[in-house]
Amino acid sequence: MSTQHDIYAAGFENRPPMLNKENYVPWSSRLLCYAKSRPNEKLIYNSIINGPYVRRMIPEPGDANCE
Repeated sequence: MSTQHDIYAAGFENRPPMLNKENYVPWSSRLLCYAKSRPNEKLIYNSIINGPYVRRMIPEPGDANCE
């Protein structure tokens, strides 16, 4: 049977680490290391640090709501 520590540490290669509320700082650094190990590391890391990409709205010609 696994201990609680083993459950939190398991799966680092295959999936992101589980959040342990008592150890947020080590968890956040492990999550960033996990993101850097993935194939799209720059996109994932940028999304974590800066938030997700938000598409800009392209106004329709003649739209009264757009200046």
